[in-house]
Amino acid sequence: MNLSKDKTRILLINYYNYRAEENEDTDQRIISYLKNKVKKIFHIAHPFPEFGSRNSYLTLYEDGKKIKQFKFYILRGPDWIQYLYHILITYFCIFKSGFAYDLCIAAANLSFISIFPLRLFFIKRLVYYSVDFVPRRFSNSFLNSLYHLMDKFACKYSDNNWMMTGEQIAGRKQFGITSTNSAPFTIVPIGYDTKKIKISSIEKINLYNIVYAGALRESAGPKLAIKTIPLLIKKYPKIKLTVIGSGKDSDKLQRLIKNLKLSKFIDFRGYIANFYDLTDILAKKSIGLAPYKPIQESFSFFSDPSKLKLYMCCGLPVITTDMTTMSNLIPKTGSGLIINYSEKSLADAISYLLGNKKRYQSFKNAAIKLSKQFDINRILDNAIKKIPG
Repeated sequence: MNLSKDKTRILLINYYNYRAEENEDTDQRIISYLKNKVKKIFHIAHPFPEFGSRNSYLTLYEDGKKIKQFKFYILRGPDWIQYLYHILITYFCIFKSGFAYDLCIAAANLSFISIFPLRLFFIKRLVYYSVDFVPRRFSNSFLNSLYHLMDKFACKYSDNNWMMTGEQIAGRKQFGITSTNSAPFTIVPIGYDTKKIKISSIEKINLYNIVYAGALRESAGPKLAIKTIPLLIKKYPKIKLTVIGSGKDSDKLQRLIKNLKLSKFIDFRGYIANFYDLTDILAKKSIGLAPYKPIQESFSFFSDPSKLKLYMCCGLPVITTDMTTMSNLIPKTGSGLIINYSEKSLADAISYLLGNKKRYQSFKNAAIKLSKQFDINRILDNAIKKIPG
């Protein structure tokens, strides 16, 4: 598909957990890429009910500029009612616009299902962007079956399926979804505008200041990172862990820090909304931690590990477990270390990287080199070309 700055109209629909336009989530990175390449972008963003946000947004971009934004309050009630309300808002916005779209990118199967009935009248090309996938999405068997039924429908009736990882394609085979009964698959991983991220040299960072940035839930590993610090204090009295993020375990983790008397060694920052404020902080740290807990059928196994990519784009070597889609690539490229999920294993890995400055520099250089593969412009250039014209 070819994009025209004078003619092409794009519709983007997605769901969000926490919304801030400066946070560079997947939808914002797509818009940043597209807005100077097309005539108009019509962006509809709905909240996932479980995260507590109450607003849907409609934002219109024209000739590279944001010209209008509307906010719709979502009534409280059961989740299914809120999802129904999202569909009504989507239809209202599209009918009100009166546009015909050259391309619609529907992120998540809910977005695809809601827009599909309108494609005959309003949309020339429809892409299904599967942001995440997991065999057991819901504990309720009915909801889980419905989730996979919608996913199968979206894969079959889209013009192109954007998948973040090859594991997402392979994982669908057990549900009867293959390349022979679906639209073509394209790997479209998470990426960043690497030219906008500043990297600090080893002389300008604090070697003993390590970081965990991401979701504050046990499966992602922040608790393990905190509990590992006491094992490092004697050898590295200047050690400091910065914890950045939000999530359901935030209060528990802060109590844990207090109970272990680690306040002097742990800087608990909370959520940082502005993406480039976050990258400036990360670039001044030495190691990025992502010690995912081994959980069968985890989201981490099938999803694209954006945390690891962001660390590397900021110039940080990483330490993680073998629960991500990058677990084989990291040791192969020398950009980080793979550990067992234990305090000792994490402490040993941190000590290995901090124990020799020349060795650390080698890992840092490898992380920076690998991060060039995560450039969003390169990724989306390839993906757009594969959409049927």
